[in-house]
Amino acid sequence: PTAEAGSATLRCRSAITVSSAIACVALAYMWQIASHPVTRSLPAARFSAAVGALTAATFTWRTWVAITGQLPSINASNPAPSPAHTSSLLLGALFLAAASISFFSMAHEMRRRETENSARRDGLTGVLTRAAFFESAEALFRQTLRRPVAIAMVDLDHFKNVNDRHGHAAGDHALAHMAKLIASTMRSSDFIGRYGGEEFVVLLHDCDADTARRFGERLVDLANRTRVRMPGNQTLHCTLSVGLACLSTNGAEPAETLDALVARADRALYRAKAQGRNCAALAGMAG
Repeated sequence: PTAEAGSATLRCRSAITVSSAIACVALAYMWQIASHPVTRSLPAARFSAAVGALTAATFTWRTWVAITGQLPSINASNPAPSPAHTSSLLLGALFLAAASISFFSMAHEMRRRETENSARRDGLTGVLTRAAFFESAEALFRQTLRRPVAIAMVDLDHFKNVNDRHGHAAGDHALAHMAKLIASTMRSSDFIGRYGGEEFVVLLHDCDADTARRFGERLVDLANRTRVRMPGNQTLHCTLSVGLACLSTNGAEPAETLDALVARADRALYRAKAQGRNCAALAGMAG
């Protein structure tokens, strides 16, 4: 009897240790899948989180049963495990299989998304390509009928002189620097694309005329106060010209298309250049 009691105690301790460990792993797995902004958007996320939650609940119950001494014994007089015991073990095996399959599925999906996202990014500056910007902007433009939107066209002043005097490598550094500068000035709801050459386009979401003007002035001032760091510990001073156009929808259909809004911002940019560059100009409201 003493040996049998010792064996039962050891079995209970083992069951408590193993079951609680599996429950913790399943719970952590479920939380990671459900809370991570990338993994929770993947196709297999819901199934994986559900299996993890069920496994955590089952092995938490099994841990409690072992702690309270209600775990059925398996011996010569009772050789067959209970249905609950068998079900929990099968669920543990299912969790391991589902976790493995889901892991490889999500890893594949994340690689696919990274490849797709990389193709949408400009190789030099890291911002959206022109095509990707307009694709995203059109989708947002159609969804913001109750919010004003603005477009900012940003041009690096005298970029040809930078290339001619300092070389194309310096020009590349200047473009990359200015892209980071613009991105640091934007809000998380805004996004930026490379329009072409030394010109960038920014969509400012939920942005009225006063907010757009302040954005342009802040960007011009920031560019004027910073220096582009070049190889060899050298610096380069570059300025920006900004053209802005704002569209207020007031819950109705937009008065103009996205292309027309960009065209107005582009005309405002040329006005900023005509005013001597290193400044921001705001277009009048569409009629």
